[in-house]
Amino acid sequence: MRRYIAVVLLLLLSSTAYSQQSKNASYSCVVEWVGGGWYNSSAKRWEGNAFKPSSLGEYSKFVIRMQFVETRPVLTFKKTEYLDDYNVFITPSGSQFPRDCQGNNDSGIVTMRLSTIRCSATVSDYIFDQNTNRFLQVSAIGYFTGQDSNDNIPFVAGGTCTKTGE
Repeated sequence: MRRYIAVVLLLLLSSTAYSQQSKNASYSCVVEWVGGGWYNSSAKRWEGNAFKPSSLGEYSKFVIRMQFVETRPVLTFKKTEYLDDYNVFITPSGSQFPRDCQGNNDSGIVTMRLSTIRCSATVSDYIFDQNTNRFLQVSAIGYFTGQDSNDNIPFVAGGTCTKTGE
C-alpha cells in the first residue's frame, strides 16, 4: 500500500512539473507590414505613411520568450477563471541581450488572457496571440513626446511568429 501511495505521489509531482515546464514557449517573429506617422517639415504636420519592415532594423525580426510563473484563480463576473502568468522577454535579431517585456502591474508579470499577452519592452508595446501566432508592435515615442521630426517615428507593425521551442 505504501508503495502504491509513493508511486501515485511521484506521478502527481512529475505531471505538475511537466505541465509547468510545458507552458514555457519561445517564438521567432517577423514583421510583415509597417504603417505610421511621418513628419512633413514643409507642411509642418504629421502624415500617414507605409514603411518597409526592414526600416525597423533589428526589431524587424525578434524572439518572444515566455517563461511560465504560475496559474492563479481570478474572480471574473462571479465566476472563477484560471489565468497563466509569465515572465516575457523580447530579443531583437542579432542581439544576445533579451529585453524584459513588462505587464500592466507593479510586478512586471504578464498575464495571458484569451490566449493573448500584452507587454511593453523599451519603447514598444507588444500584443501576441498564441492561437493565431500573430503580433502587433506599437511605438508612439516621437509623436507623444512632442518631437516634430522623423528621428523617432510612431508606428504600428504586424507580423507572424513561429514556435521555436519551450
